[in-house]
Amino acid sequence: MTHHNRAACCLALFLLTAASGCGAVQQARVAAERTQTLNDMKQMGLALHTAHDALQRCPNNWDELTQYGLPGDVADRLKTAGVVFFTGHAIRDATGGTANSIYAFDAAAAQSGGPVVFMDGSARMMTAEEFNATLAAQKRDSPKTVAANSGNISI
Repeated sequence: MTHHNRAACCLALFLLTAASGCGAVQQARVAAERTQTLNDMKQMGLALHTAHDALQRCPNNWDELTQYGLPGDVADRLKTAGVVFFTGHAIRDATGGTANSIYAFDAAAAQSGGPVVFMDGSARMMTAEEFNATLAAQKRDSPKTVAANSGNISI
């Protein structure tokens, strides 16, 4: 093998290794962003209950969530990530059960799945199929929780 061929072979091997590494780095970055959003949504769930205890209803806007404990930087990240939430109703309106009633979600959840906050304050990742089935059951069992006053979302 000539020096030129050896150098070309080494370069090709280096580029192949680097290209496969870029995919792994991108996957790690996406996983880290999902984990951060899910952790932020857990904080949102805590602020939801703090606000609800004080207001006797779910917060109407991001300002009310931050007033009752959601850090501003977390609210900014969630807004940037496209998270939306139902507003104005009382948790007692979740007649289908708070662990089964969606409070906030990534706006893309209906198409591609994503993080969801439930009215019991918990947060978890859902597939699009799980999200759509849960929201359909919520509309049927607890219609007040997805009433037209949600304003910032279209469902």
